[in-house]
Amino acid sequence: MSLQNDNQEITTLGDEAKAKELPEGVMLILRVLEGPDQGKGVPVHQVPVTLGRDAMCDISFNDSRMSRQHSMIFYYAPNFHLKDLDSTNGTFLNEQRIKQAVIASGDKFKIGSSLIEFIVTSTQAADQA
Repeated sequence: MSLQNDNQEITTLGDEAKAKELPEGVMLILRVLEGPDQGKGVPVHQVPVTLGRDAMCDISFNDSRMSRQHSMIFYYAPNFHLKDLDSTNGTFLNEQRIKQAVIASGDKFKIGSSLIEFIVTSTQAADQA
């Protein structure tokens, strides 16, 4: 019996890879606008969060054009960042190909054939309602 060797490089990440809770009062949602998972909304409770089609990713998608480990979102105060993990088809933020960039609420990013909206909201506003 032979094992398939796909020459997948393991990506080593720096300090941004250490799991942290989101800052107090912040809620993060990823909403899929286009692609196989269109309409899916995913709440994010801690960062970093890895995105891809591999089940081992924190959030996995049913998108064959997405790399197994495509990109990640991490928080380095005071901003969130989107980082490409050397994906085959690249990561696009607001239609610009990026390696790593600051991402803000309302920004849209494309990985594989999926267009995803990045939404940051305050839980404090909900608590006061």
